[in-house]
Amino acid sequence: MIPRILAILTLLAPTLVAAQDDAAITFDRSLAKQGVAFLKTYCQRCHGDDFRYPALDVSNRATLLAPTDKEEKPFIVPSELAESRLWEAVDTGYMPPERQPQPTTEEKEAFKKWIEAGAHFPPEERPQREFRGEESILAAIEQDLRNLPDDQIPHTRYFSLAHLWNDTTGKEPTTEEDLRLTRAALSKLVNSLSSKSRIVVPRVVDGEIGTVLAIDMRDYGWNDWHWNEVLKSYSYGLKVSSQTATNIYRQTQTRVPYLRADWFIAKASRPPLYHTLLNIPTNAKALEAGLGVDIYRNFESGKLSRSAFQKSGVSQQNRMLERHDTTGGGRYYWKSYDMLPGTAEQGDFTRRPLGPHFEQLGNKQIAPFKHDGGEIIWSLSNGLQGYMLVTGDDARIDEGPIQVVFDPNAHSGSVTIVNGISCMGCHKHGMFPWEKDDIRPLFEGRRGQSLADKVLELFPENASMQQLVRKDQKHLMIALEEAIGEFVKVGSDTDRAIEDFPEPITRVSRRYQLDITFEDACREMGLTKDKQALSSPRLLRELGLANWSNAQGSVSRETWETAYGRLAREMEIGVPIRVR
Repeated sequence: MIPRILAILTLLAPTLVAAQDDAAITFDRSLAKQGVAFLKTYCQRCHGDDFRYPALDVSNRATLLAPTDKEEKPFIVPSELAESRLWEAVDTGYMPPERQPQPTTEEKEAFKKWIEAGAHFPPEERPQREFRGEESILAAIEQDLRNLPDDQIPHTRYFSLAHLWNDTTGKEPTTEEDLRLTRAALSKLVNSLSSKSRIVVPRVVDGEIGTVLAIDMRDYGWNDWHWNEVLKSYSYGLKVSSQTATNIYRQTQTRVPYLRADWFIAKASRPPLYHTLLNIPTNAKALEAGLGVDIYRNFESGKLSRSAFQKSGVSQQNRMLERHDTTGGGRYYWKSYDMLPGTAEQGDFTRRPLGPHFEQLGNKQIAPFKHDGGEIIWSLSNGLQGYMLVTGDDARIDEGPIQVVFDPNAHSGSVTIVNGISCMGCHKHGMFPWEKDDIRPLFEGRRGQSLADKVLELFPENASMQQLVRKDQKHLMIALEEAIGEFVKVGSDTDRAIEDFPEPITRVSRRYQLDITFEDACREMGLTKDKQALSSPRLLRELGLANWSNAQGSVSRETWETAYGRLAREMEIGVPIRVR
């Protein structure tokens, strides 16, 4: 057996430094706070929470000062107003957009002075929090179980944020905002995976600390089978040798009663777990039957609403959207029809607006288009949204073909649209409004012709379509506020509109996928500073962790997930649990 610890790798306590290379330079910290506050208030929603301009994150000074790929000035050149594109946009009134809140004259003047003074960010304030180890998590769970009715205990499961809470010294320490967004992301996700008709927010069981949250699986239509399906993919399950742990295992009737919240958020928001937990069928026709949507009947009777346009934000080809009411719970069902490149004739909606091909009509169907895939968005019974990607024959797929659709904001970690998480990021406020429909105007002067009359029946005035979009958005935002409001609308954000918060699931998932440093690993294994030790260099090499031989470098999250169980066993932290 490889010795448990042959080498102790000590980490130096990091020095409190400012958030830029020139932090040692003296600068006006009050002005720095005003400048960063301006960015957060007027820019971050579109250029940080969302990435309307690729890679521009106004909360990151490096991206503001970096030269762009194009022959354009950097967004900010310290002390050079005339060279700073961001100031030019603010000074001319180009940004923020007219529909967004506008800065006052005093705020703009302070922002100007901030750039002139060097555009410094204030030093990071390292959070001060008491370490929460495995014993703390188990103690909180045990205490919660004591307060539950006996018939509820077997259905209760837990999620932990303790390893995030403990991250106070890393390169990007976990802030209070990060913790709030993680709780919000967990609540949004479990409710987005629910078959029930009401929002149920996870319970915080350890008071103001908020590192352990509980759910009753029945509130989301889950049971032990669903939990075990999750555990099959779980990398961090350990059997701990303590009386508290033994009591918890016995009462909850599971070997893994709690999960790391960020792991669950990153993994259950994408296939296969997303499909499994939400019980998404393998074909859109089965989904439509369950929702009470009959596309052919609605097409024949004119009880659907369509719009089509030459280009959308996610597709290089033309795209059609159609909306149906649902009768099997929820409210709406949106479906897109998308094309591969080189299908101009069969996929040209201006010439073929009455597809897809319906078997019931045979060769009698007028002007049917042929499509290659689509995206489906529907309202769940609780008001949140479900998502499905399909081929041209309605078969469910995990990812959208990059030739058809792409995600410029890389919500999944790449531009590939991954079902669930990519859709949650793009459609965090529901369906996107659009300026015009390109089809109806082509046929308005041809009334009395069978093709034109059917087009005008199915393609309403754009104002009517946008009214439907707004109603569906409102329906979603009411449910979203119920799901995440109590976690994010606190302190100075109490009166902030729910749509102004970052989309929490994609934010937490993106952070989870970052590479793992030696310090991250120690924290994730629950090692306090006086016990920060990992095993022998030989074992580290065997596990693909050689980069840590001098407590330096980093490894991918995937490598760390693979190595975690064996390393935990070697260090006698716990015995890895594998569920099959």
